[in-house]
Amino acid sequence: MEKPLPRHLDGNLSPLNTFLKGPGDPGLEVDWIKANEMQEPYRTLLEHQTDMTSTLEKHHGDEIILKILALHDDGTSLRRKVLLQLGENGKTVEFGAIRIFLEHFPDKAKGLILGCRIPLGSIMDRFNLPHQNSPTRYFRIQADRLTGWHLGLPENTWLFGRCNTITNSQGATMAEVVEILPPRDGDDLPRS
Repeated sequence: MEKPLPRHLDGNLSPLNTFLKGPGDPGLEVDWIKANEMQEPYRTLLEHQTDMTSTLEKHHGDEIILKILALHDDGTSLRRKVLLQLGENGKTVEFGAIRIFLEHFPDKAKGLILGCRIPLGSIMDRFNLPHQNSPTRYFRIQADRLTGWHLGLPENTWLFGRCNTITNSQGATMAEVVEILPPRDGDDLPRS
């Protein structure tokens, strides 16, 4: 039996750390895990090479809308801390942070990205932009460690997530994403 990956205070949750780290903050404590250590439906929703927007729309049978919690535009990249929510009832189906490298998008797509109303996956589909999603790591994190999200979840509730890199057909990085799923209604997630 394989040993679990160690727990780290780790800066490898970029771009999420952009919004969480303050002076003297050592980073987020996460458990890096293998995909097969996630229970369903989290494993199915995270272990794939497609974008989360279309995956979540298919799973929930509803359009996904974007809610911006924080934003940083440095002129070459756009960093957003977001919620993805269902269009019908506003239920949150993902917490995320993304860094989008604007130079790799055509002007019309870039305009929609900067408008911050449509999820990146929907924009890429709309413009038929060739891309590859490459999940690099999976993790679990305690909800109360996500400072500033105000999730309203019981203390020490573990959430599952992934780090994902989106590249274009030339291999250039279009976006870096941290995607975290909330617990399903009625799920009894592990608590420490």
